[in-house]
Order: sequence, then C-alpha cells, then structure tokens
Amino acid sequence: MKSLQINLNHYEVAQSLLEQNVIEKNVDMALISEQYRNKNSGEWVTNNSKKSAIWSCGNPRRQISKKKYGNCFARAHVNGIAFTCLQYLRSRDCRRRTGKSPRRNAWATEWGSPQTNARGKALLESFAALDLVLLNSGTKPTFSRAGTSFINDLTLVNAGLASGSSWEKWPTTSSVPGYKIETLDVEMVQKLFEDLSTSGSAEERANHIAEYTKVACDASMHRKGKSHQEEDLHTGGTNPLRKPGKTATGQDAHTNA
Repeated sequence: MKSLQINLNHYEVAQSLLEQNVIEKNVDMALISEQYRNKNSGEWVTNNSKKSAIWSCGNPRRQISKKKYGNCFARAHVNGIAFTCLQYLRSRDCRRRTGKSPRRNAWATEWGSPQTNARGKALLESFAALDLVLLNSGTKPTFSRAGTSFINDLTLVNAGLASGSSWEKWPTTSSVPGYKIETLDVEMVQKLFEDLSTSGSAEERANHIAEYTKVACDASMHRKGKSHQEEDLHTGGTNPLRKPGKTATGQDAHTNA
C-alpha cells in the first residue's frame, strides 16, 4: 500500500494537482494537512478544525472504517491498518486557545536536526513507549520556502510494519529554471493565483495551470542573464504587474521574498 503525506498550505491549485498526482503515482492513501477544501464522501475523514484529513484515493477505493477525529487529529482504519494524521497547533492557535505559546520546535538527530534538544528527546521517548518507528531518513527538508527549510513532517509506523515499509521524499526543485528566484515577489504571485480558475479534463486543467504559472513567473521574477531594461524591451514596455521595491543598494527591484 502506497501512502502520501503532504501539506497543501490551503492552496486550491495545490489540491487540484494532488488529485492528479495520486492517480499518476498510484497512491492508495493520502494524509493531508491544511487542505483547501474537504470532500463530502465516505473515503474522506477530517479533524474538528478541518485542517488535516485522511483520504482513501486509490483505484479502486479502499473502504475506511473506525473513523475518529479530534481538534488536532484524524484517524481511520483501512485493510486492518490504522492511519493517523496529527497536526500540532501553530503558535497563534495556542495563544488564542490557551493564552500560552508553545515551546520551541523539537530537534533530534534521528530526523536530520543538527542536535537533539529536550523536546526532541521527549518525543523520541514517547515513540518508544508507543512502539512506533520513525521512517524519515536523511537530512533533506520536508518544507522549503523563500530560502529557509525545515524538517517538520515526521512519518511513523508501528514496529510490526516497519520492516516492510520504505520512505522517500518526492523530489522538488529549490529554484525556478531561467529565473532569478531571489527576486520573487510572493504577494504578486498570490494575487495572480487568486483569480485562477480551471475547467475541462485533468490534462487540460494541468496545461492551463502550467501556462498560467509561466505568466506568473514572468510577472513576478527577473529572468537570468537579463537586465530590467532588456526584460521591458522583451515584453514591449514596463510590466504593469511589477511592484517596484528597494534593494540593500537602493536600486529599483522586485520585493524580495
């Protein structure tokens, strides 16, 4: 059985692409955090806050049973295996609900951190008490954005399943070919994709998203090897979507992410 663990960051496009990827990669179960929307079907179970979910997405669909959910978790049984999607509260959620901020992140060398702190040690002890085995391997981050990266997604299995399980991080790119990623205007990209709508078959929608992404990249980043003036000549004038900002040297440029 192939399972996928993913954070969609509440993006509609990301969820649309997920629905296509689970078909192409023959994924049976998806454990999702921060989904854009919830499905109203028997193959989907979400937690009380609607911020994490378990989706039986294989073909054919595997029947979900023994559903349980709470404020931070969703749990379901499929083919005798219990799947749990657990999401810790963010700092602002903890302050709002308890009046306190959570302690610093858990670090442990077992999942690629440079050192193990007290919180990481406590987690490792709880894993041992629950007979859970960590599947994460290597030091590749599970989350990257704007030059920062973290290993904040952990995959755990019961010790009885560990010997027959494998784990891998799907490859992602840290840069955009042909563009200067350091000039990315995040606000502009978000605004452009707010107006994106797709229709038609999965292939037609994917092609439309790819074309739209190319337009968004042209509007929000500088191309490699080209000056501002060269880009403006290439596009027939100053791009009205660009928002000028100031770099450390005082020159006009995109707002850096």
